[in-house]
Amino acid sequence: MLVTMTIALLSAAPLPVETYDWPTLVAAIEANHPLMKAAKLGTERFESTLKSAKWSHFPSLQLRARAGVRVEGEAFTPGESDGWGDYYRVGVTLEQPIYTFGKLNGLKEVARHGVEIAEVEVELARWELYYRAASAYQGALLSRELSALLEEGEAWVSKVETRLDTLRSEDSEEYDPLLHMRLKSRLGELAAMKVHNQNLYEESHDALRLLLSRPFGHPVRPAEDGVRLTPFALKAPEHYLALAQGERPAFKILDLEVALEETKALKAQSQAWPDLVLLGEVNALGSAENSTPRAFPGDGVSGVAAGVLLALRWRFSPSESLLKGEQFTLQSERLRERGRAARLMFERDLRRLHGRIKRALPLLDIEAKARESARAWLVSA
Repeated sequence: MLVTMTIALLSAAPLPVETYDWPTLVAAIEANHPLMKAAKLGTERFESTLKSAKWSHFPSLQLRARAGVRVEGEAFTPGESDGWGDYYRVGVTLEQPIYTFGKLNGLKEVARHGVEIAEVEVELARWELYYRAASAYQGALLSRELSALLEEGEAWVSKVETRLDTLRSEDSEEYDPLLHMRLKSRLGELAAMKVHNQNLYEESHDALRLLLSRPFGHPVRPAEDGVRLTPFALKAPEHYLALAQGERPAFKILDLEVALEETKALKAQSQAWPDLVLLGEVNALGSAENSTPRAFPGDGVSGVAAGVLLALRWRFSPSESLLKGEQFTLQSERLRERGRAARLMFERDLRRLHGRIKRALPLLDIEAKARESARAWLVSA
């Protein structure tokens, strides 16, 4: 019984609250979030592909070996074993590419573009998580600051309502029924604001928990007590457009995908040409009962044989060398046009956002002063 109660108390004990400041939060999310881990694993995968492509320049070895028994001379008669002997054959073939008309270099370039795209995808995942973290972190701070302001507002409304109720009960000439009606309408607005703020609080803290990969019910909160505005000088839209052209991950990926398709087209076109290779082969053939050099049916001459030669290996397929190259070229043009469209849409959105920020900047000081005045008025009322 005592053990059961102890377990129940321990299970009901609240979890310790994890508190994060902004730099620590960003580092923890980047280290633990599955989206970042998946992006980094994608980079490792393409790096492995690039290593494999680099190894294609080195010689390849093929080993063949078999052993058993073989009938020598007369045909095999079921139930008889005369004429059978131990038999073995071992062969090693070496193939070294000499010149492939760009096939191996194209393979490496395709893999290298894959690595570059994967690296930008890591950057894209980092910025996506940064944006999510900033929204959740600032939302949690804002909800905390609004909670304090709403509590002050509730105290002021309660104080005024009590005074109006007293004036009405005393049938005082100072009682204003219109003011009382407006106050009751403000009570509904205040209740709605509390509900919205509670939603913001729960959604922001839940987003922080998920970004940190914590289980449901695990409390996480920011270290600061309120929103801190960071002053900055708003520059011309052209400055941000030029910055985005070279730094925005989505544009980088589109440009790299265009280069990847162009490389695939060149690689496909190289399939129309032969490969110059160096071939070397060593074969050993023999039998325990027939050690002298002689012919084995279907296998050649017993003993050891070796040879080296230069060879052309040519496998021409129009569908692979010509048509596929055309397909990759068309795909690169398609991606290039998509990139142009994306840049046009981005410029439109950026100029709209720039205009909204420019118009909102003068309001920051006004709203900060109004907030302080409202708090002072509520406290003194």
